[in-house]
Amino acid sequence: MTRTLIVFDNPELLDTVVKPMSLILGPSKYCLMSEFKETYKEAYQFFVIGGSADTSGKTGVVDSFISANRQWLGEKQLAFFTRAENPVPAAAGLAEASRALGQSVPVEVVPGTAGHVDMSQVVEAAMRLRATRPQKRMDPAEVKKRIEAILNKELYLILGTASGARVRATTIGYTYKDGYIYFFAEGSEKYANLLLNPHVSLALYTFPEKEGVQVSGTASILYPGSKEYEEMCRLLGRDHKRYMGLSFLLNGIAIKLHKGEYYLGTLGKEGYETKQVCYF
Repeated sequence: MTRTLIVFDNPELLDTVVKPMSLILGPSKYCLMSEFKETYKEAYQFFVIGGSADTSGKTGVVDSFISANRQWLGEKQLAFFTRAENPVPAAAGLAEASRALGQSVPVEVVPGTAGHVDMSQVVEAAMRLRATRPQKRMDPAEVKKRIEAILNKELYLILGTASGARVRATTIGYTYKDGYIYFFAEGSEKYANLLLNPHVSLALYTFPEKEGVQVSGTASILYPGSKEYEEMCRLLGRDHKRYMGLSFLLNGIAIKLHKGEYYLGTLGKEGYETKQVCYF
């Protein structure tokens, strides 16, 4: 499992940049450059190094740390970040530092000052850094196979929907077929979200295997009386005529799956990341 260490120069970055990044970068820890320990060099696989830039965009303390530790840093998986009022020169300076190490290091600049940082910028920067972490990936075809085996075996999952500040999680019975999740549902609060935002997340966890699945997708509402609704009934072997004769509307929902995430703790014993990804 990849462990990340965030090394930073200025305590004022702790709450606004460093702590939020640590929440996103997976198993991680952070420390000031002045508190860096020799044991950290082998304890972590990914080092995110950064700090604040002055008004001209210079990152002197960060540059000094990189220069003083050039030998071992050149052998590690790295990323650099800075919070800067002038992003362009700050990014250029860190890019120059990466070239001095003889490798191409991802660089993220969070625009802002000591008194103001846009959290959305911090989150997006951390997500991009997360994608650069060294990870041993399983064959995506194998990941998809495992996810589909679970989806075909289980009967229920959690559907997450959201629109603005309104969020909803609902347990649903479902059928999986060829990259789609299908289910029927009467009118309910989840439609308030689906009508405004078709992007959904689905999750389940199996016992006793302790496998986790989280899948993102796009939902379509299939209204009773439509050709799509009739086709869904046929596909799932449901009695279309009976459904149409109910005293209430039993709507159909088809979710096209996009990204699948598979979790199994014991994958670490095989040298893999415990979370693996595939796309449908």
